Amino acid sequence: MANANPHVAEFISLFNQTARYHHRYEVFRDFVQMAACAVHNQVAFSQQLEDEYFNLVKRYEREDVNRMGRLLGILCCGLARQQPIYDDMLGRIFMSQELGDARRGQFFTPYGPMLTVIIC
Repeated sequence: MANANPHVAEFISLFNQTARYHHRYEVFRDFVQMAACAVHNQVAFSQQLEDEYFNLVKRYEREDVNRMGRLLGILCCGLARQQPIYDDMLGRIFMSQELGDARRGQFFTPYGPMLTVIIC
């Protein structure tokens, strides 16, 4: 499936500039966790999640923390534009950066239209 969402390329470009002193998988994992904590705490504050967020932030230089915030903004814009609904933007990014690992049980199906099977 061709990628018509320009935010995917923008995300990947900025992601590849972020925290080059950590393994790419760690940066992606930390980004997703930090984003989840930040979004959750905007709706229902949890001190435990806030502490988790700041413990993750400590692993990064200030410039990289700022990039993480920009990555979240790009992700939000990309998700708003995501078409069709089954196009997994984060999954596409994860796989394009070769972050999957069979030892961790990370297997993803190829992108494309969903197949509907009708049994008569």
